[in-house]
Amino acid sequence: MVHDDVSAEKGALRRRLLSAREALTGPEISESGRALTALVLDQPELSGVRRVGLYVSVGAEPPTGSLLDSFHERGVEVLLPVLAENRRLDWALYAGRSTLAPARFGLLEPTGAREGIDAVCHADAVLCPGLAVDATGTRLGRGGGYYDGVLDRIGGRVWTCVLLYASEVLDVVPATSRDRRVHAAATPTGMTRFETPTTPRR
Repeated sequence: MVHDDVSAEKGALRRRLLSAREALTGPEISESGRALTALVLDQPELSGVRRVGLYVSVGAEPPTGSLLDSFHERGVEVLLPVLAENRRLDWALYAGRSTLAPARFGLLEPTGAREGIDAVCHADAVLCPGLAVDATGTRLGRGGGYYDGVLDRIGGRVWTCVLLYASEVLDVVPATSRDRRVHAAATPTGMTRFETPTTPRR
């Protein structure tokens, strides 16, 4: 019953957050992307990185296109997720926007060679999507569990940061033992850091 209550809370919160994103205008989204890119690239955790896990934003998500290209132009290897079986993510290297192809759920995926589900464990940092994060660093995703699996796989050994809008950094998000924490949250207006997520939330 408790799990059902949490699921209902999550569903209601997701709908509210997605509705707020859908209300954003094109110029607001674009400006957020520019500000987010500048902020993220200025973080000490990303100074001198050689390999980064990132993703291709879609719809009203905080834009990642400039981040992808900025890392790529600096010679950083950028791992992008590829949907695999059993709600897992495989990974492939970003080789330019022309190499991205439509995939399930309206996503864009790289078409290059697959690096394997453990490739992300060898990244220097992972920037992941989400809908919200709370004061403990617990991330709220869209409900598929793909990135909870990624965060569980890397186990706090790789610096992780969720990319959000400022209004999506909340005091508390509903969570269960399957939800995972991140080290930080980046928004167009600033960076919030949390305690190292070495253990799952109970």
